[in-house]
Amino acid sequence: MDGVLSGSVLGFVLGDAARLWWQCFDRALDAANVALTGGEVRTLVHIAYHPNLSLRELAAHMGVKPMTASEFVTRLEARGLVTRAVDPVDRRARRLEATPAARRVFEKIQPIALGVHQNAVGQLGAGEREELTRLLSAVRDSLVPAASAVPLRETAAKLA
Repeated sequence: MDGVLSGSVLGFVLGDAARLWWQCFDRALDAANVALTGGEVRTLVHIAYHPNLSLRELAAHMGVKPMTASEFVTRLEARGLVTRAVDPVDRRARRLEATPAARRVFEKIQPIALGVHQNAVGQLGAGEREELTRLLSAVRDSLVPAASAVPLRETAAKLA
């Protein structure tokens, strides 16, 4: 990477680590016969942690297009893990809620998630894991304002 995009190695390492994490998680879900993908689990976690999100808000939290979030929600709803309720303020909008069945799914996938986590960071000591989490959280937090301020296409056009 040196000389190609100077200063971008961290971004590639982060991207690769995230991609590999989710690939391992998907494989572990398959091996445990869990009929959900990593993307569906990620969607369900966001809905459970942030009750009453609209589809647009969910998509923004996940960093995906609303159509992608909608596809995940539709599959989760068909499995009885998510409900869509009419927004009392805007009757056209729907608010998302995790169902009690989602709690059972979380209980089933918790050991799977811990296994992936252990595989990824097991070679680090407890202090190193805490420091890694702290540092990556700081990186994430510093990127949030810039990521939400300018649409990516506008940013790319300015760089061209």
